[in-house]
Amino acid sequence: MKYREIEADILRKYLAYIVSLDPILNQIGSVRTLHAGGFRYQINEKEAVTPLNKISFTIEISHDAISEYDLGAFTQSIYEFTEHRVTEMHRMMYRTLDTVTSLTGNVVNTKGQPPNADMILDIIEKTEMRFDANGELIKQSFIAGPDMIKQLASIKFTPEQEERHNRIIERKKKEFYVKKCYRRLSYVN
Repeated sequence: MKYREIEADILRKYLAYIVSLDPILNQIGSVRTLHAGGFRYQINEKEAVTPLNKISFTIEISHDAISEYDLGAFTQSIYEFTEHRVTEMHRMMYRTLDTVTSLTGNVVNTKGQPPNADMILDIIEKTEMRFDANGELIKQSFIAGPDMIKQLASIKFTPEQEERHNRIIERKKKEFYVKKCYRRLSYVN
C-alpha cells in the first residue's frame, strides 16, 4: 500500500471516529457513492432537487513539524481537519433538511416571534409520529440550538392547549395505525 493510501485511510478512520461522537451525525447512515447528480425528492406533484455536494479539504503540516516528529502539531492539524469537515457535514445536512421540509410543507414560520405553546402544537401537528405495540408514543427528536431549548423548556400549556395536544396525539395514533393496516380482530378493554 502506498503512503498516500495509508494516510488517506488514517484520516478516513479518524473522521469516522469523530463523526461517531457527534450527537446528530452519528445517527445518520453514510454511503460513499459516485454519481453525477444530486438527489431528487418528490411528493404529490411537487419536486425538489438537492445538488450533489462535494467536500474537499487540505491538511497543512509544516515541513519542520514532519522532520522534527512534532506529534502535537500533526495531531492539531488532523483535529482541525476533522472539525472543519464535521461542520461542513452539518451544513450539508441542514441544507437538505431545509429543502425537504419546505417541499413537504413541514415548516412553521414564527415570523420573528419567540416560541410559544401554540407554535409547539403546530409543529407537533406537522410531525409524523410512531407508536409502539402498546399504543404509546415513540418520542421524537427535535433539533434546536441551546438558547431555543431553554426557551422551549420554559413554555407551559394551558388546559385548552393540553386538550388540543391530546386530540392531536389521538388523531396521529389513528393515522399511524391506518397506515400500518393495523387491526385487532378482538379487543378487550
